[in-house]
Amino acid sequence: MIANGTGTVLVLEGWTKAAEKVQAGGILTDREIGLVGRYLYKLQLDPDWDVQLAQLGELWNQTNPPRASRYIADDYFSYWIESPDLINLQYLGQIAITSFQLYALEVPDETYNTYQDLSAVNTTLIGGETVNSTLVDEAFYNVTQIINEPFTLALTGTLWLYPTAVCTLCLMI
Repeated sequence: MIANGTGTVLVLEGWTKAAEKVQAGGILTDREIGLVGRYLYKLQLDPDWDVQLAQLGELWNQTNPPRASRYIADDYFSYWIESPDLINLQYLGQIAITSFQLYALEVPDETYNTYQDLSAVNTTLIGGETVNSTLVDEAFYNVTQIINEPFTLALTGTLWLYPTAVCTLCLMI
């Protein structure tokens, strides 16, 4: 179970590093594409990881992203049409769920419910910075829950396994 979790960690780490580089305006080298792709091409993602990363790069690095204005209480708020940060977090949740399935980690129902909540977040920004920041914080919390719950479940067996094994060995001696 824990060995299967290692594959999931590598997949999540690969995406996170690639997304951070693209968000900073960098371009992945052929070597980095190969390393990330080695893990992510095994997953059935929608869209494929390289397409999603290119789309996020366009949103993150636009000097003039698509914007809209909204009039609220004697003030205009300007905001991005879509939040690349929310899209990235939703995609990270999708990567986590599909990698858990690929590596045969048991996923509790609560994790699927959290993933559905994350997927339902509207990535179209509708408010000021405070509202948008709250949405990103909630999405980040959901992704953290999605990643942590299966690992917590997988490790609960080890909490009693090692002490039991030690006691058994002591009794045998």
